[in-house]
Amino acid sequence: MLLVGSIYILGQLDQVLLSARLVEGSAHKEFIQHSDFLNGLGLYTVHLQQHTEIGSVDGITWFAGDSDQCLEFSNFPPGSVLIIK
Repeated sequence: MLLVGSIYILGQLDQVLLSARLVEGSAHKEFIQHSDFLNGLGLYTVHLQQHTEIGSVDGITWFAGDSDQCLEFSNFPPGSVLIIK
């Protein structure tokens, strides 16, 4: 497991409001430029989780201490988003 980083937070974490990241697919698609709009991310899908428990988010491990909590990111590629409450 490759550890990306950790965040220590004082206080209480209630829930994850939003977790999103782009996931690259394995199928090869030929790129064909569209004349009316921007395209080109046909190989990617969005992995989205909303209003979920902190411990159930993919790629994040949650540790709770007495006065602080720690989020360890193991699969959080650039461009990913995490909003916590």
